[in-house]
Amino acid sequence: MLPPGCSFRDARQQDRWVLQKLVLMLVCTEALGFDLRITAYRLVNILALIVLGNGLWQFANHTTSAALQSLWLMLLVVAGLVAIAQFGLLLLYLLLILTEPLFNWSKYWVMEWNQRPIACAALVCFGEFCVLYHLVVDPQWRRQAIASHLVTQLTQQTNQPIYLACKPNLVSFYQRLGFYPVQWKNLSPSLKAHFK
Repeated sequence: MLPPGCSFRDARQQDRWVLQKLVLMLVCTEALGFDLRITAYRLVNILALIVLGNGLWQFANHTTSAALQSLWLMLLVVAGLVAIAQFGLLLLYLLLILTEPLFNWSKYWVMEWNQRPIACAALVCFGEFCVLYHLVVDPQWRRQAIASHLVTQLTQQTNQPIYLACKPNLVSFYQRLGFYPVQWKNLSPSLKAHFK
């Protein structure tokens, strides 16, 4: 049973900043380690490309054959472009982490109390499946079944299968709501592409 005064609705444009605050709180308390791992992985890729580029530059400078020099320089340009693209993707990823609810507020649903959002989650439907993400409840409203009600309401919004990624300590919570773990190898190619 929900606390009195709570209701479920789709997010409105004026909810953007409250959604942003809730999601940033989630990122800082729950997902920061995951986001830092992704950021570190991308930085390592960029550094590897820079090292490769430096090596290619050295080879190009020490090669006397014009054909080999052209090949090394062409590979250097490709490595440089890939490094620039990786850096751009990293910046985009970091920007999306920090601002996603501001731009995609229409994908969110909220649980509100006295017309103030106290919890949110996003449900995005693709061709053959939906993804649930950013389920977060304001700390002062936790342990009152708000997250359970929010997920239950969201699962009733679609007939498509709903997938999510969560920390191991949350698996039992989602299992109580009807979800079950699926191993990576059992996901469809489109789901693997999405969660990759």
